[in-house]
Amino acid sequence: MKLVRYFSVLLAGTLAGCATSEEPFPSEIHADMREAPALSIEETIRDMVHTSRDWEQARFRTYKQEDIDGDRIDDTVLLTTFEHGNGWRRELFVCLSSSPRHVMHIDLGGKGEREADDVDITNQTIIITGKRYGPDDAMCCPSLPYQSTFVVVGGKIVEKK
Repeated sequence: MKLVRYFSVLLAGTLAGCATSEEPFPSEIHADMREAPALSIEETIRDMVHTSRDWEQARFRTYKQEDIDGDRIDDTVLLTTFEHGNGWRRELFVCLSSSPRHVMHIDLGGKGEREADDVDITNQTIIITGKRYGPDDAMCCPSLPYQSTFVVVGGKIVEKK
């Protein structure tokens, strides 16, 4: 009998605590909307690693969260590195808050081509800066600066020429 009274009090206390409702702050709503694209990118990378057997070098990641699609909610952009054997490549991932299950990505080149070092977002444009290999550069050390700009069009990352 004491056990029944104990659980009755516990149940009543739990239900009373759940009865309060409070409107979420706008920052809470935005945080929830920023979370989904980042998680979708993580799932895509996990699947790529399992399929390709490449190694993602997470220590070289650069995340940016800014509005790309104009809906005033931050979208997620990730620049990361994948290795396989002696080769490596940099890939750009974009996931919009307006379409949080659709992850876009593009290969930015790698060893022997170019090295993407940084990502920035300005006026809904993604800007990648890095170095290209010159004719006399060793495979370790590209020396020629470059900048590429990308936009999201029709659900794809497109390089502006």
